[in-house]
Amino acid sequence: MKFVAGKADGANQLVWGQDDKWNRFLFGISGNGQFIIGKSQDQKFIDIKPWATSSLIKINDFNKLTVRKIRDQFFFYLNEIMVFNCPYERFFGQGRAFRGNQESTIRIDFVRIAYIEKK
Repeated sequence: MKFVAGKADGANQLVWGQDDKWNRFLFGISGNGQFIIGKSQDQKFIDIKPWATSSLIKINDFNKLTVRKIRDQFFFYLNEIMVFNCPYERFFGQGRAFRGNQESTIRIDFVRIAYIEKK
């Protein structure tokens, strides 16, 4: 994901587990080098990891956002470096999307979704 133009302090998001009521999880980065992890449930936003500044975010380039579930944990990576982990929570639904911050432009270079089952 790359921030191109617009409001630099808002979240441009990878969204997953979305249902038809807009309940969802998100991993977002801003154009000014911050990231956030959260969920929207019953029309309320809940921080899982509040906004944090990271030198791992490339301000004028593409950034790789990765979310992994390993056993009973979520792991979050920025440009292949783990930045946060937390307990796994069941998805609300199967929806996945990218969301650009209002009045902003983002570019997506590559998307890969994989389900790995290994005993």
